[in-house]
Amino acid sequence: MASEQDVAVGAAAGTRPRSAGLALCLSGGGYRAALFHLGAVRRLNELGILSKVATISSVSGGSILSAHLTQTIPSWPQPGEILPSWDERVAQPFKEFVRRPSSNGHCHGTGPASGAPSTRWPPPTSST
Repeated sequence: MASEQDVAVGAAAGTRPRSAGLALCLSGGGYRAALFHLGAVRRLNELGILSKVATISSVSGGSILSAHLTQTIPSWPQPGEILPSWDERVAQPFKEFVRRPSSNGHCHGTGPASGAPSTRWPPPTSST
């Protein structure tokens, strides 16, 4: 809860008062970053810390995962709780999404701009 002084300082500066709770910031970096964040967020869940997060701020790859979290965890767990069935509810669907081909024929997270080996889908057929 913001103190009266925080509210007064925030109002004078034209900003909002500080929010209570933990914030999680997920950086960019495309699908590679999104998969990295998946592992980090999984560990936060295992430790009972993820449920204490009140705000998620994200860009690029972090936003891909944060959007997925909003779709797969419609009811955020109470502080200290561990989200059950993480792999089935969150990790597996996300990994399947990343493996799907995008509109350019590459699997998400691959292709020339990613630095990852290019994977075409469907695979090219040999012309013999």
